[in-house]
Amino acid sequence: MSTDRPTVFPSPDSSDSPGVPPRAPARRPSPWSRDDRLRERERRTRVRSTLLERLPPPDAPPLGDLGSFRVDLWPPRPPRMPRIPPRGPGAAAVGWTEEKLLDRVRTFAASRGPDFTMQEFVRWARITSNTLYKYCGTWAETRVAAGLPAEPTSSDLEVKSLHALLYTLHLNRRRSRPLTGEQLARAARMSVGPIRGFGGVKQVRNLYRLWVEMHPKNEE
Repeated sequence: MSTDRPTVFPSPDSSDSPGVPPRAPARRPSPWSRDDRLRERERRTRVRSTLLERLPPPDAPPLGDLGSFRVDLWPPRPPRMPRIPPRGPGAAAVGWTEEKLLDRVRTFAASRGPDFTMQEFVRWARITSNTLYKYCGTWAETRVAAGLPAEPTSSDLEVKSLHALLYTLHLNRRRSRPLTGEQLARAARMSVGPIRGFGGVKQVRNLYRLWVEMHPKNEE
């Protein structure tokens, strides 16, 4: 008989036994520390706040299909420039120049804030985009020349999509049952893609609540 110690084999896995469910794999520890999660939560809060600040109040009347315009923050609109400038010695003083357009951009930004698009500015200034391109170059160049960042903090399409979703929720706030994601997309006349892009219908509802809290007088 051999005096060597027998090899010790591991006990058979209970999951191999009939009738016993397999064991769940061990949960891996999260690579995010508690401080990391807090910083990420604060970052997302800042992003949401920046985006919601670009939206008009819930009860503000939409301006055609461009409801993301903050008409409530517009300064008084300037008079229209005559299409045919008068002739004579003072004719040059009536037409557009780069400095005149930049002054209007600065005037608009002083009341509206820096986050506005070219479409919103030309609507307020009563000019065309071609006039802006002719005297000031691209929109990014115009913003920089006026002392503004080259681009707004978020895209205009993102703001329009979010405003359409939140405004639809506001119109349906008296429903006994909340809109599903598909119903919200149909009512807002868009696909479910933007809803998923904002984190799903539950996150969109959370953004709506934050939006209303930013404008307490519009809650009723």
